[in-house]
Amino acid sequence: MAFSWRPTNAQLQTRYDDIWFIGTDTGRGVNSAGQIVHTEDAGATWTIQHTVDADTWLRCMSFTSPIDGWVGSITRRQRLWKTEDGKTWTDITARLPPLPSAICGISSPSKGVVFASGTQYPSREAAIMHTTDGGQTWNSISMAAHANLLIDTYFVDDLHGWVVGGNGGTTYDKLKPVVMFTSDGGKTWENKLQNSGIDFPAGEWGWKIQFLNPQVGFVSLENDTAAAILKTTDGGETWKRIPINDPQRNVELEGIGFLNDQIGGSAAGVTGSLRVALTGRRAERLTAAQRGSTPTAWVDLSTAFVSPRLSRSSRTRPEGLFIDV
Repeated sequence: MAFSWRPTNAQLQTRYDDIWFIGTDTGRGVNSAGQIVHTEDAGATWTIQHTVDADTWLRCMSFTSPIDGWVGSITRRQRLWKTEDGKTWTDITARLPPLPSAICGISSPSKGVVFASGTQYPSREAAIMHTTDGGQTWNSISMAAHANLLIDTYFVDDLHGWVVGGNGGTTYDKLKPVVMFTSDGGKTWENKLQNSGIDFPAGEWGWKIQFLNPQVGFVSLENDTAAAILKTTDGGETWKRIPINDPQRNVELEGIGFLNDQIGGSAAGVTGSLRVALTGRRAERLTAAQRGSTPTAWVDLSTAFVSPRLSRSSRTRPEGLFIDV
């Protein structure tokens, strides 16, 4: 498969961290400039739908319908917004518990039910906050016993869900991945990697998680020196670490997206990737294989948006949104 990528008219910013589509035409993205951008024509054009306070870094988003959505931030003073009409956004940070102090991942499995995870900083306490009444009240769940850092979360329904991150120390070089699972709405958690037998390198942790179906799932692994993903074929009971050795020698895999159990991609430093809700099912994080992450039988996706980021040494270079044509 051969693809040609072109930039859209979305404004260049330091970083675009998440994109969410409901159907094929309507989508939104968030960036480091505190902007929520919006498209109604499958990404051909983008407009700024909402801008939050300056210096607020928007990180993640989740929608249960075209009008009901949530946006999380890693800026402590402004952490969460919601929309109930798909157009206007309300800052509800004042209602939130202190933890997590930054929201790196968010999942809304049904209307009014939200799980939000953080932080990406191992020196802060890891936690998940949870609401069942549309954000009027929240429960903060400390995850300090399980992780030093939490990034992405994904809930299948109101009870069954996952959160990925790292544990092992208060600095990044001490971390090793955790893949936590709950079957009771976050009351109890089990690390599905605890007895995996995998010899993880220090300085590696889970970043994004995707399940194609109840059995097959993937996790991208953040690592400054090596590229790898995790894969399960038994509903997360067991996982396999798959090294990625591509010609560009990409590392820091922050995106993961598969169309089926064989065809997919993982992109270096692409935090948000692409999330698409197709026929009512969450088929998410279809990422940018044009970055060269093509181990073994990896192929480019037929249509995807991407927010590419260079290595950490080049973070000052602006990025935009690209579309395959």
